[in-house]
Amino acid sequence: MDQTPQQIRRIKRRILGAKHAAVIRFPKGYGDICETETRWALANIEVKSAFAPEVTLTDNGVALTGVGFRDLLTLPLALTTAREILWVVGEGKAASRHALAEQLAAIDWDLLVAPGQAFGVRVESTASRIFHEGLIRELVSERLALHGCTTAAPATADYLLDIRLKHDRLTVSYSLGGRPLYKRRYKTVMKGAAPVKEDVAAAAVRATKAFVEAQRGVGLQPRHVLIPFAGSGTLGFETYLALANVPPFVYFGPLAIEASPCCPEASMSFFKRSLVGRWRVSPLAMAPPDVCFIERDADQCAALEQNVDGFNQVIRAHDVPAVSFTVICGDFFAQAASLATGAPTFVALNPPFGDRLGTRESAETIYRRLAGALCSLGEKVDLTGFAFIPPPLAERFVKDLSGFATRGRTFDHGGRKLECVSFCNTLHLGPRA
Repeated sequence: MDQTPQQIRRIKRRILGAKHAAVIRFPKGYGDICETETRWALANIEVKSAFAPEVTLTDNGVALTGVGFRDLLTLPLALTTAREILWVVGEGKAASRHALAEQLAAIDWDLLVAPGQAFGVRVESTASRIFHEGLIRELVSERLALHGCTTAAPATADYLLDIRLKHDRLTVSYSLGGRPLYKRRYKTVMKGAAPVKEDVAAAAVRATKAFVEAQRGVGLQPRHVLIPFAGSGTLGFETYLALANVPPFVYFGPLAIEASPCCPEASMSFFKRSLVGRWRVSPLAMAPPDVCFIERDADQCAALEQNVDGFNQVIRAHDVPAVSFTVICGDFFAQAASLATGAPTFVALNPPFGDRLGTRESAETIYRRLAGALCSLGEKVDLTGFAFIPPPLAERFVKDLSGFATRGRTFDHGGRKLECVSFCNTLHLGPRA
């Protein structure tokens, strides 16, 4: 991207050489998991800046302050549990239209946006004198137009600005990903009655990893991954990504920030190579666990086979051994007795619930059967994993899991509260650290 000498100097001084603030949005109920992953990512950057960022978990997200721009750029490449990363590019008092216009004019737009880009503009105004969100959006659109940019619907735009006015204080943020980071693009065919968002699945796997390590004092390295009620395959794909430390950007595509004039191309290329290199040498990348999907619907199974092929195409393109996937078209309960492999097994469950079952009696029956099937498997193999359960039924499900240690957490699934119950077979507990 062609830049004037003056722009280059300003980018070095105001962007690359300065401290920044950002907010990382996560799936509700998994803030601690996203915070832990964020700290891990920042601690493992190959070449760190001279700044020491502060990481704070708040009700609204993981807040970063004092972070170097290059360090910030690694996060959307590496975080599996982040829904969105908002880089704060402008903030200040804005109690009137004139003050708002001045705050917007003070932002270095020419360093952030490129002519021809179409931005979604998401606006929220609370407890402020300027309560007309349409007016705020209009002023932002006018400022973008001065730099050759247009506006588009936030849900479809490749670039996104988040504008918040709270108690007359303005915060303008640039979404580093543009579109939601959980849209990984590894599923070529979308089917399924109740799909799980990728960031929710990743967070559930990481929460279960932390739970198992706390129980056993050792990490989680299953040789077999079992996904009953497989749907479109999200739980299986995200389990592999989380266990093998696969950088999610390989399934995401270009980030919005990569098209910004201020983005250092050489740094981004280096970060990507480093993350892929770390993935390649991880134990579960060198010898990936086999993954077994079980799904009753024949059309869904056909779609799942296509998704498996698409997922492995990316794996092979990075010179990493392909994952061995098996798709079984059948009923999990009928197959359960034959699924014991003898090797440590991780199972991820998103059973049908709510309207898909019709009545509470049907729901109670399936969860009793599910607990029984897991107990039978747990007698034969070292079994760990998690299940998404409606809160009214979670307590009974846990009581029926004889021989398992459990931990539950409430999270939001499409506007509905669910319980993620992580479990660990105590019959096969290893020595504690």
